[in-house]
Amino acid sequence: MVDNIAKMTAKQYQAQRMADMRDMMHSEQGRRIIWEIMDNCGMMSRNSALDPALMNRNEGKREIGIDLHEWVMEAAPASFLKMLQTRAQQMEKDNG
Repeated sequence: MVDNIAKMTAKQYQAQRMADMRDMMHSEQGRRIIWEIMDNCGMMSRNSALDPALMNRNEGKREIGIDLHEWVMEAAPASFLKMLQTRAQQMEKDNG
């Protein structure tokens, strides 16, 4: 796998990443994992840490979540909406 990546051009690598992301987002399991990663990255949270080191760490995590969100939106925007709907239904079920 690593050898194949090293031989890819940037355009080929981007196309492969988008194909991989589409595959992940087309499965319920893949959407669950992507949601958990984005949630754990705190991409929708404000960084209120007072400690500069913790603030930098949180912003680094958040940046990863934002990058992942951008990849998902480029590769499979309809699946992202499905992921949000599934999450909203799960929250209603948990709170209802």
